[in-house]
Amino acid sequence: SSGLAYVPFAQAPVYSGTKSALHFWTLGIRPQLKPHGIKVIELLPPVVDTPLAHGADIAEDDNLKPMPPEKLATIFWKDFINGKEEITPGISKQLKFMSRLAPKFIFKQLNKQAVPNTI
Repeated sequence: SSGLAYVPFAQAPVYSGTKSALHFWTLGIRPQLKPHGIKVIELLPPVVDTPLAHGADIAEDDNLKPMPPEKLATIFWKDFINGKEEITPGISKQLKFMSRLAPKFIFKQLNKQAVPNTI
């Protein structure tokens, strides 16, 4: 999934909308599959340092620097081994927290620029 499952991102409404749908589907399917011995694990990463991220218009904010894939894998494996079902590395953990504590505030912070700089 993505950390954008927690807070709508105006520059990519379809992307954040589908991630939100995937997040809620995961929450719904998890208890249905549990009796069958199937664990549903959701990884909600921040921006990851991949070719896709290189083409994105990302703010020059330290919190939005893409996470190295190796770091993401390390965090995922540690949390998976520890039995976590919802893994929120980096800024995704903050987005989850703020979406519950101050949803309007985090929405405004994330969406200061509703339209990307490039077309």
